[in-house]
Amino acid sequence: MDALKFVESSPKVPPKGMIAIYGEEIFLRQQSLSKVMQLVVGENEFGVKRFSGLNSSLADILDELNTPPLFGSCRLIVLEEADDFVTRQRQALESYLDHPSQWGVLVLLLKKFPSNTRLAKRVAKNGLSLECKAPRTYEVTRWVVQWATYRYQKQLSKALAERMVESVGSNLAMLDKELEKLASSVGSSTSIQLKDIDQLVVRSAEQTSWQILDALASGKNTEALIILERLLRGGEAPIAIFGALSWHLRMLIRAGRLVQQGWPQRAALEEAGVKPFAMQRAGSHLKRIGSKRIDRLYRWLLDTDLDLKGRRPVPAQVALEQLLIKITC
Repeated sequence: MDALKFVESSPKVPPKGMIAIYGEEIFLRQQSLSKVMQLVVGENEFGVKRFSGLNSSLADILDELNTPPLFGSCRLIVLEEADDFVTRQRQALESYLDHPSQWGVLVLLLKKFPSNTRLAKRVAKNGLSLECKAPRTYEVTRWVVQWATYRYQKQLSKALAERMVESVGSNLAMLDKELEKLASSVGSSTSIQLKDIDQLVVRSAEQTSWQILDALASGKNTEALIILERLLRGGEAPIAIFGALSWHLRMLIRAGRLVQQGWPQRAALEEAGVKPFAMQRAGSHLKRIGSKRIDRLYRWLLDTDLDLKGRRPVPAQVALEQLLIKITC
């Protein structure tokens, strides 16, 4: 099942047996687990037991699953980083699903869970399989509207959701953070207005990314890194900083490729979505990046996105610094 649909749904029957939550979209993995916890144990925090798949034994996990809960009717056993564990214990987990515990539900948190395996097929029949993949670009706006209602009980028009996505990118974690700020700002009001988004979301995101790119375009790489460090120390989420930068850089990529095809620079920037007041700045950014780096920029953005989501054990600040250095070196 698509995790996004599961998180936004209201199933009446708690899932049983075994639940696999997998995929690269970390925000959806977190939200899916929260929804499962709500369905299985409710507010009973004592009903949840966590294990690491890196150093836990199958016997210990089975003991927990078969131990009656002290409170409530069910226990939730969460196995984090479960990929290698599943590889080692695949046959035993398949056998467990023949007679799953009546007292506990086992949750596997994985990066991958191929649907053509015997275990995946059994989970689909005797449990729940949730794929956490980022929605397609055209689906993000719809998600913002629905998430504002579901998570924050605020009404948001499609046009305003598009403005949010246009300003800060399509990363779900970053959009959720912006919605949280907006919901807090509007207080008891049931709707979010254009002025709220322009004041709290658009201005902040654009200023952040423009400041960093301005410094890079002027050859002030150290200054760009200082701005980045200041933002991180101030509590700004790395994924939010990346989202704002990524949005502007993708516009520059589109414009740069049009220039390579013979378009005049201003026309290319307009076609890519650069606003009139930002033409001069965007032009200097495009010139600084250069045509050779334009062709590599999508790859660099993808690498940075994956690193921020845990592909490599690289600190978030280092991943962002590496991106900035690549842009101008």
